[in-house]
Amino acid sequence: MKGEGYFDIVNYPDIHFISTGITAGANKGTYLLTGRLTIKNIVREIKFPFVATADGEGYVLKGSFKIKRKDFNVGGTSTIADELEVLLDVQAKKA
Repeated sequence: MKGEGYFDIVNYPDIHFISTGITAGANKGTYLLTGRLTIKNIVREIKFPFVATADGEGYVLKGSFKIKRKDFNVGGTSTIADELEVLLDVQAKKA
C-alpha cells in the first residue's frame, strides 16, 4: 500500500484533514464534522458524524466516513474495493 500505485509515500508522505466546521447533531454528544481531506495532493470535501464522550481529562471522539479510493488516484486498476471506510477513535485531552 506504500508503493507508487497506491499511496506513493515517497512522493506523498502525508495525508491531511482540515476541519472547516462542526455542527451539533440531534442527540446530545453527536456532531457533524465538515472539512477537506487531502490524499496525494487531491482535495475532497467530506462530512461525517461523530460522537464525543467525556473521559477523565478530556473526550473520546469516535466516528467514521467512506471515501472512494479512485477519487484520490489510489490503487489504479486494482481489484480491491473502490469504497473504503475510515474509522476514527481519537483521545482529546483538555489543555
